[in-house]
Amino acid sequence: MGTTKAFAATMGIDLPAPRLWLWSPDGDVIHCVHRARQPAFDHPLLKDHVLQEAPSSIPKNLDMHLSHSMKIKSTNSSTAYSLFGSQLWHSRGQCPEKTVPIRRPSVNDLVNDTHSEYYHQLGFKPCRRLVSGTYSGTNLNTIEAGWMRDYYKATGCLNLNCPGFVQVTHEMLLGGTIAPMSTYRGKQFDVQPVIVWKDKPTGDWWLRASIVQWGGEITNSFIGNQHTSTQMGSGHFPTEGFSRAAYVRSLKIVDSSYSLVDAPRPSVVYTTNSKCYSISPFFNPSWGRGLFFGGPGLNANCK
Repeated sequence: MGTTKAFAATMGIDLPAPRLWLWSPDGDVIHCVHRARQPAFDHPLLKDHVLQEAPSSIPKNLDMHLSHSMKIKSTNSSTAYSLFGSQLWHSRGQCPEKTVPIRRPSVNDLVNDTHSEYYHQLGFKPCRRLVSGTYSGTNLNTIEAGWMRDYYKATGCLNLNCPGFVQVTHEMLLGGTIAPMSTYRGKQFDVQPVIVWKDKPTGDWWLRASIVQWGGEITNSFIGNQHTSTQMGSGHFPTEGFSRAAYVRSLKIVDSSYSLVDAPRPSVVYTTNSKCYSISPFFNPSWGRGLFFGGPGLNANCK
């Protein structure tokens, strides 16, 4: 870790001093940093920002939705329902209250950070990673948050790399590996409910979108017409259903009346090539609106 700190110093990048650090089984080192020292506050526009501990209001029906989700969890006794997973680093401990977990960047992360166009455009020294060993890995599943407006061209960011993104929870590591994982024809594990909205009284975004899309996405780096063999989801088509295909469920939106409601029937169901990956929406009273998605990628019918 001394090598990373020394390299960061030569690049003029400040790494916040942790109150505690944890070693995750996947190789990540997690720093528990006081919330007031997280990367968001390196931004000059947030110099005097007062951290908001929690939203000043929550959408209608949110508590009912969370209660229903936990009820499904507590009554689960077979693979007929899914269990809630966690994050791998939790097996080594938790960050204290009033801190946020931040993955310590590797030397490669810092090299990519300081040589990026984004770094030079902002004109200040960010302590954040642009390329992560977790979300660019091949065998790990992680939780990410970010935005873009031009489909991976010149805009966008992920996790604490996003200027102005302030984290308040000490439990969730953005970019952290999810564990345990679902197994084909075995137990299925969900991520606990992920909810984003705009705080109505303050106007703070706890996120908003004019168009909402769910599903999977693969970036194919091959030149020409050759298709990637990268699997999406479990690597199986949605027609195989529960315990075999990947899924998202309980899809909801915050509507104009500030109520959390079931997402409407999809206006568009789209796949680039259904012989490579596919999608199948569903609705049932227990899981609400959802969809199965995924596929093997390159195969006899997908060239």
